[in-house]
Amino acid sequence: MSGPSSPPALLTLCSLLLLCAACYDHSFTQAVQAKRRAAEAAKGAEVTSGGLERPIKNVGKVRVHASAGYRAQRSSWERRFVQQVDEAGAIVGPAFGIRLEVVETRDWEASCDPADLQACLTELVQHDAGDDVDWVVGLISAQSRFTTSFDKLGMATLPGRHLVLRDLYDPAEREAIDDAFAGMTREKRKEIYEQRLEHKRLVSFLHEWAHTLGALHTRRDDTILHRNYDDEMSGFSDENQALIEASLKDRFPFDPAYSSLTSYIAANDSDEWVPRGRETLLASLQVAATRSEAAARHRLVLDGDVDQLLQGVSANDRAQYARAESLLDRDQFAAWETLRPLLTRYPDCLAIQHFGCGLAMQLGAGEANQACTRAIALASGDTHAPR
Repeated sequence: MSGPSSPPALLTLCSLLLLCAACYDHSFTQAVQAKRRAAEAAKGAEVTSGGLERPIKNVGKVRVHASAGYRAQRSSWERRFVQQVDEAGAIVGPAFGIRLEVVETRDWEASCDPADLQACLTELVQHDAGDDVDWVVGLISAQSRFTTSFDKLGMATLPGRHLVLRDLYDPAEREAIDDAFAGMTREKRKEIYEQRLEHKRLVSFLHEWAHTLGALHTRRDDTILHRNYDDEMSGFSDENQALIEASLKDRFPFDPAYSSLTSYIAANDSDEWVPRGRETLLASLQVAATRSEAAARHRLVLDGDVDQLLQGVSANDRAQYARAESLLDRDQFAAWETLRPLLTRYPDCLAIQHFGCGLAMQLGAGEANQACTRAIALASGDTHAPR
């Protein structure tokens, strides 16, 4: 008589259990691996020079001003910012042959509303013309709500020497990371957030720095000049790489007419750049060239009969125009604030748009591009130019 054997039903059940366990283990492993990949991606991609290894030919001197709000949020801010510039230099050095050096740090008692980046940029230009350095940076406090828009994280003159950067501490973003990786330890979630913050700071600086050289927004969200922050950003697009290379020729030594950049952008276009960006830059460069051709003789206010120049302008607004003109020699910022409302009220008045264009360009105000585009169109008789 043969010995006892396992019932066929039991063998089948055991086989099924083993098979399900194997399936479960495999699915669990995949889920863990996916979570780990997501965590690594959230830290931000490695930013590189695009494989370039160029020798250092120039040193870009940087002066930085930290507002009271920024200083209150960031202890040892000088050391932190120097480290940030060094990290950016590790990218732009081999990419463009330039070393960035912080030559001075200053406290800045800024009066602008930290929520208004354009006002802070305009105030920074007025506060420090930067004639003895290559870049002037203003640091302002963090905003209270989460954003990925670079327009809310920083701003720069296009082209120019000045840029403002916002502190990027964001409790809402930290909370989002805690929620997304709730199964991980607190220390691991903190590591993800801090490394993501470092990536965001680096690309924010490079984004605005590139704008001062004329670099344009691109459609690709993995490149530094996209409008919105993305953790996959890893470098400059080929189009902006070439543009920045051309522009740096105007920086060392400084050419206020931006001759190399003008020649490059006039001869090149790309579908990668967002619409109208190239045209806006060309308008700014045309004004810069006009101003540099006769810097000492250039007049912001057009000569001529006032009744003809200000035809259709009310008596009160003519008086306001005159006040702006009278403030030019004493306080250009006050002159700009006085003239600014007239730009919107009189889009077809060449004298007002010309005045606003030149003054805004000197101060680095954001309305410069619109006013200059309008002034150039009016001077050429194009009444259908954008308002």
